[in-house]
Amino acid sequence: MLRFLEKNRLIAFILFLLIAIEIFYISSLKFAPGKGGPGLISITYHFCVFFLFTTFLLSTIKGTKKIKATHLLLVWIVSFAYSFLDEFHQSFVPGRVAGVEDLIINGSGILFATIIYVFKEKSNSKSEQNLPSSAVKYENEHDQQPAPQRESYY
Repeated sequence: MLRFLEKNRLIAFILFLLIAIEIFYISSLKFAPGKGGPGLISITYHFCVFFLFTTFLLSTIKGTKKIKATHLLLVWIVSFAYSFLDEFHQSFVPGRVAGVEDLIINGSGILFATIIYVFKEKSNSKSEQNLPSSAVKYENEHDQQPAPQRESYY
C-alpha cells in the first residue's frame, strides 16, 4: 500500500487533504457538555486520524525517493501544527474544549505512523539488498531478451 501511495503521490495528497478536511469538520461539530475527559472512541479517533494524516503526508512528500531526515522534520512540523490548530479551533466551538490530552494522543498517532513508516522503509530496502545475485541476473535476462524462435521445417 505504501509503495502504491509513493508512486501515486497525487492520490496520497488527495487522501491527505480529505483527512485534513474531515478533521476540521469533526472539530466543528457541537456536542452537549459531557462528563469530561476523553473516552475510548475519542482516543481511538484522535490516534487513528492523525496516524493516517501523517502516513498520507509522508507518502506525498517522500514519493519514490529514499526517506531523509528533512522529510520527517517537515512531516512532524506540519502534523503537530495541524494538531495544535485543530485543538485551538475546538476551543471556539460551543460544547468543545481544547485539551492537552488530545494533543498527546494526536502526537502518539503522529509518532507511531512515522516509526512504522521508517521501519517499513528500512525492511524494504534490506529485502531488496538481500536478493541473491542469481535471482537478479535471472530477472534481468528474462526481462530484456525475447524468447528464442524455433526454425520452421515446412
